[in-house]
Amino acid sequence: MSYVILAFGSNICGKYGDPISSITSAIKELREFDLEFLKISSVYSSKAVGATYQPDFYNLVSICNCTHHPNKLLKRIKQLERRAGRSGGLFWGPRPLDIDIIDYKSKIMNWPVRHKKTTKRKAYGTEKTSSLTLPHLQMHKRVFVLQPLKEIAPAWHHPIYGKSADILMKQYCSPLDVKSLEKLDISLDL
Repeated sequence: MSYVILAFGSNICGKYGDPISSITSAIKELREFDLEFLKISSVYSSKAVGATYQPDFYNLVSICNCTHHPNKLLKRIKQLERRAGRSGGLFWGPRPLDIDIIDYKSKIMNWPVRHKKTTKRKAYGTEKTSSLTLPHLQMHKRVFVLQPLKEIAPAWHHPIYGKSADILMKQYCSPLDVKSLEKLDISLDL
């Protein structure tokens, strides 16, 4: 299966409007960037990670066909986030739009390499060449990514861990995280 998995999130209003409008606008613009959306999950509401005093997030996951290089896709995503009103600020703070590349055709890129304690040299080819790490470094711990992913791609397996979204959720996510996730009945009007 040749696919790209994207995770969308938003928890404050931005230049595109409310969080759902921001996500919908981003999907429409990515379609114009030649992404073919094959599946889009339901929208989920979840508590924020990190700075928890902020509004809950709206999240969804999509599976797309993409012919662009992952760095070109990342550049386009960052442009969309800025256009939606995202700027610097608090790490893990509120944002009008957040888009993460979760998996890009099972490619492994810039993934941290664990070395034996006696080894001080990095393995050849592990130098970081871009800010993009594939698969997404923390996705296996995020119920707001795994649950929607499980909904639309139950047979998907993590390129490094080799486990499905369901198994990753059971292994790495707290039952409290799962309880804080709520599936919403929202039409995206795409």
